[in-house]
Amino acid sequence: MTYKLDGKTVQPHDVVGKAGRLEVHYKVQNVTGKDQDVTYNDGTGTLITETQKVVIPMVGSLTTVLPSNFVDVTSKEANIAGDGRGQTMMTYNMTLFGPIGSPTSEFGYSAKITDGAIPDATISALPVSPLDSPSFKGGAASYKSGAASGVTLTSGATKIDANVLKLRDGAQTLLAGLIQLSDGATKLNTGLAGDAAPGAAKLAVGAGTAASGANDLANGITTARDGSAKITGGLGTASSGAGDLADPSNPANPCGVKQGLASVTLGVSNPGCSLADPTNAANPCGIKQIVDYVGGKLTTASATGEISPRGVAR
Repeated sequence: MTYKLDGKTVQPHDVVGKAGRLEVHYKVQNVTGKDQDVTYNDGTGTLITETQKVVIPMVGSLTTVLPSNFVDVTSKEANIAGDGRGQTMMTYNMTLFGPIGSPTSEFGYSAKITDGAIPDATISALPVSPLDSPSFKGGAASYKSGAASGVTLTSGATKIDANVLKLRDGAQTLLAGLIQLSDGATKLNTGLAGDAAPGAAKLAVGAGTAASGANDLANGITTARDGSAKITGGLGTASSGAGDLADPSNPANPCGVKQGLASVTLGVSNPGCSLADPTNAANPCGIKQIVDYVGGKLTTASATGEISPRGVAR
């Protein structure tokens, strides 16, 4: 037992004749415990054996009667009643073994006193068989059922814990993926803004240049087609004029340099040709030989008086 008077711890004789707020605290302990090996299911299907201090199952009560000069009495644990003579009777019931109770029980009361004294307290206790006693049999069965439920609950909690760990790991993987996605989005944005956009602009400019070049090409093709037609016409003219070049020095109708040059079917120069047959398909004379030949003949004709200075036959 411990005692406090106005919050100060005192001895029982210090309370005698005093006034104030008295606090009394009781601690009752079952000291019959001995070490024993206890085997139980840990909830995961594994049997665990541990050494526990097992006490003799004891129940009891503590009773005290407070005199009439103890007023404003309060207690959280006691059964309080009047005794019919102005006194207060207080009774504390104790179950001094587990798991229904505990080998140690603590309780007390507080009262305002005058002309103080410490009233007597009486304890009575006896052993009991929890599985046979009507008062504890139902409680023992409930605890047994509760223990089985506890095993099931523990097993389920273990599974929940494993699933929570999986969820945590999955969340970490998801977070890593989101970080990679964010990095990829940043790189994509950088690529689009830094490379793709300028490239697209260059592509647009190149496309415009290509379109313009295509127009120029179309115009060039048209021009080339017109020039090809003119070349074809010129070749026809040259072909008809080539017949006259068969006798370019004919005094009656001598060829001029222009007619010799107009024969586009001839080569530029062929020193080994025969001017007697300058258009021989096997060995045609070149333009240079025709010019020299025609020029020489014209000079001779002019000197003999066959051709006037204006190139007209006499």
